[in-house]
Amino acid sequence: MGLISGKVAAAGLAGALLTGVVFTGGPTIDKTKDLLDDLRDKVVQFNANETTLKQELQNLHTDSNNRIAKANEIIADKQNEINSLKANKQYLESVVKYLEQRVDDLVIEVKELKDELGEANDTIEAKEAEIVKLTEELETTQDQLTETEADLEKLEKEYAELEAENNDNKDEVQRANDEVQKANEKVEELADKAAEVEEATEGKDPMTDGEIEEINTSLDEVNEGQYTVENLNLTYIQLTEEFIAEHPELDIQEGERVWRITNNNDFDVAVTYSFAGSSDSETVLAGTGQTFFKTDKGGTLTISWENEKGDIKNNTKAGA
Repeated sequence: MGLISGKVAAAGLAGALLTGVVFTGGPTIDKTKDLLDDLRDKVVQFNANETTLKQELQNLHTDSNNRIAKANEIIADKQNEINSLKANKQYLESVVKYLEQRVDDLVIEVKELKDELGEANDTIEAKEAEIVKLTEELETTQDQLTETEADLEKLEKEYAELEAENNDNKDEVQRANDEVQKANEKVEELADKAAEVEEATEGKDPMTDGEIEEINTSLDEVNEGQYTVENLNLTYIQLTEEFIAEHPELDIQEGERVWRITNNNDFDVAVTYSFAGSSDSETVLAGTGQTFFKTDKGGTLTISWENEKGDIKNNTKAGA
């Protein structure tokens, strides 16, 4: 404004000096003033806009940072999920590999089981045949048992009759002993008489008392049914072709062991046998002489039986 005033003053001075000069810059000045006012308003508005823009930029910066932080959190979460999924994928791949291997193994096992099933069916058929054979043997044994029970009943009856007869014989023995006693008394009387006769017949050598005493006046004792069970012998048989040929009745199969019981008694003896370490036992009837029996395995075998007193007697042998 000071500059314009100076110019106006100069113009006024020049107008005073120059006669007839007219000043025409008023509109321009007014226009310039308007432009300056407008420029001022624009500068003020620019400053206001600049402040607003700066605030908007700060807000945008803050919001962007917040969004970036949130995005980083989401990215971190997603990365963790990716890592977990990768680990899970690796685990599932190992499971798939394991399952594939198991499938292959199971296929092999199924094939082996099918083969074993075929063998098992063959074994079942063999066992069924063996069951039929053993059933027949059982029936035969039961028939033999029935016959044996009948024989035993008959023998027990005969034994009772013999025992009754034995009691009668005891009475006879007692009567015989009484007669012997009477005879001994008569002998003593005879001895006295002999002494008397000796005096009368001296030199005729009559029987002496010693000779008279030596006369056997005893009777045999009556058997009261006493008996003795002799010990049994056990032998493990080493199988040879010759032995197998000599004993076709044993029907010796592969893997079977043969044992022999020697019974020197005049009667049969019931024998129980078992292997060492086993609670299972079997019974065989040992007839007079030699009795053979078979087992399906080897080892240390013990036979047991009762003697005449009811005591258990044993004999042990080892077999391959």
